[in-house]
Amino acid sequence: MRRPLIWASLAAAMTSALAAAGDPLTIIYVDDDAPEGGDGSTWFTAYRDLQDALDAARCLDPVEIRVADGTYIPSGADGTPRDRFLVDALRGGCGLLLDPASQPRFMESPMPEWRDEGTMRSHPNLSSIVFSIRGAFAGLLSPDNPNLQDPQLFTSVLSGDRDQDDEPNFRNRGDNCPRVLEVHSRLGRDTLLIEHFTIQGGCSDGSAAGVFLSPTTGAISLNHCVIEENDANEWGAGATVAGDSIAQLYKCNIRNNRSAFGGGLGVLSFARVNGCVFRYNQGGNGGAVASVGTLICSSSAFADNQSVKGGAIYSQLGFSRIFGSFFQQNHSIEGDAVWSATWTQMINCTMIQNPNPAADVWLENSPASLLNCIVFRMEHSPMVQMMGEVHNGLTFESSLINDDTGAFVLNDNPLRWIASTIAPPRFLDPVGADGDHATWADNDYRPGPGSDAIDAAQSTRSGNCDLDAIDVYGAVRAIDAFNYIDVGDPCRRPAAVMDIGAFEAPADTPRLCAADWNADEIVDVSDTIAFLSELASETLGADLNRDDKWDFFDVQLFLRDFAVGCP
Repeated sequence: MRRPLIWASLAAAMTSALAAAGDPLTIIYVDDDAPEGGDGSTWFTAYRDLQDALDAARCLDPVEIRVADGTYIPSGADGTPRDRFLVDALRGGCGLLLDPASQPRFMESPMPEWRDEGTMRSHPNLSSIVFSIRGAFAGLLSPDNPNLQDPQLFTSVLSGDRDQDDEPNFRNRGDNCPRVLEVHSRLGRDTLLIEHFTIQGGCSDGSAAGVFLSPTTGAISLNHCVIEENDANEWGAGATVAGDSIAQLYKCNIRNNRSAFGGGLGVLSFARVNGCVFRYNQGGNGGAVASVGTLICSSSAFADNQSVKGGAIYSQLGFSRIFGSFFQQNHSIEGDAVWSATWTQMINCTMIQNPNPAADVWLENSPASLLNCIVFRMEHSPMVQMMGEVHNGLTFESSLINDDTGAFVLNDNPLRWIASTIAPPRFLDPVGADGDHATWADNDYRPGPGSDAIDAAQSTRSGNCDLDAIDVYGAVRAIDAFNYIDVGDPCRRPAAVMDIGAFEAPADTPRLCAADWNADEIVDVSDTIAFLSELASETLGADLNRDDKWDFFDVQLFLRDFAVGCP
C-alpha cells in the first residue's frame, strides 16, 4: 500500500535535522511547469531548469534542491544546450566553477593507477548531509501540497536525449548528451545526497554516459535512482565512480546500459553498492560492474547481464567483497557471475548456475573465498575455474552445493573445503508459478523446509553481523528459525544465526519431518536427544504448544510426531 505522507514526513524530518545542525537550510525549488523567470525561492517561483538551481546552490551550505515531476535536459541559464548537468559542491562557500570542457578526458587508458585501499579505513559519516538534490516531488501538479514526495506517483527524469527521439537498442543517439550528470564534491567529512531520479539517455565515446561521481573529500550517496539506457565506449555507461573518497549507490535499479567496461557501473576508486538491482546490462568486461578499485557490494541482485569476461562482475585490480547478493542468468565466456584477477570474497551469496559451459566464478591468477554461499548447479559445468598458479587457491567454507561433480577446475591449485555440505538447498519455490527456473523473478530462493542452509552460517566468522540488516528480499537477517537447531555461529546473544545464502528463511519454517530434530531425514533416538536438549534450554522451537512453558505437554507433542516419523 502506498503511503505518500511518509515521504512528506521524511522530507520534513531531514529539513529539521539539517536546520538544527547549524546554519539554516536553504531550499531551492525546480519545476519544469513553473512560469518563466523564477528565482527558485518557492514552488510558484521555481527554476524551470535544474542547472540554474545547481549553480545557485554552490555558495550555500547546507542546501537542498527539490525537483518536481518532469523531464529535465541539460541547458544553460539562457536556454542554450549544455552537454551535462554539473554539480560542484564545495564546503564553506564558493570555489572556482568547474568547466567540464577544461577537465581531462577521463580514462583514456582502461587501467588507471590503483590507489592504496587504506583509504577504506576513514570513510565519512553518510548521515551528515549538507548538500542534497531530491526528486519525485509533486510541485505544481499538486498546488495544495507541492512538497509531497512520492516516487510511485511522480518521476523526475534527467535525460540526455535532447530531441526526445531515442529508439530501442541504443539507436538514434546522435543528438544525445555525452554525460547526463557529473557530480564533484569537496565537503570535508560530510555527504552530498542525490535521490529519486531516473538518469537516462547519455551517449558517450568516453566513460560515464549516465552519471559520473567524483568525491574528493566527503562522500556522494546516490539513493533510490533508476539508471537506464546509457551507452559509452569505455567505462561505466550507467555510472562511473572516481575520486579520492567514497561513493555509495543505495537501492538503485541499474538496467539496460552498455559499455566496454562495466555496462552498469565502473569503479575506479571506492564504491559501496547496497540493495541495488543490476539487470540487462552489457559490457565487454563486466556486464553489470567492472572494478579496478575497491568494491563493497551487499544485498544486491544481478540477473540477465552479459559480457565476455564477468557476466555480472569483473574485478581486475584492488579488492572486491560481495555479501548477501544473488546471481542468476548472467552470461559470459569466462565467469557468468564473477571474473576476478584480484583477491575476492563472496559471503552469503546465492548463485543459480546457468546451463552453459562457462564457470560461474573465473579466477585469473588470484585467490578467492566463498563463505556461507549456496551454489545450485543445473548441470556439470564448472562452478569455479582457476587459472595460473595461486598459492592460496580457493576456500569453500560453510557453504552448500547441490552437486560437486566437476564443480572445481583448479588446475592443481589447492581447494580448502571447510565444513561445507553437498545437499539440495531446498528452496521454497525455485521454479515459480510458471514452472521455469530461468524466469527467476517469480521464484522464491529462501531456504525451505528441511534445508541445511537454515541457521547454519558462520556469522561472526564472516564479520557481517552488523554489515546489513536485511536480505535481498528485504527480510531481516539473522532470524532465528525456531523449528531448527542452530548449527552456525550466532551474530548476537540470545542466538540469532544467519542462514547460508542470500535469503533468510521465515522464522516459522517447518521441518521436513516434525520430529526430525537433527535434520537428517531419519526419525530415531538422536532426534529425542536433540529435542530434550532444546527443551532443557527452553528454546522457542521446543515450546511445541506455544504456551511459554517447557513441560510434559511439549514432550507429548514430540512423542506424537515421533510416532508419525518421516513420510
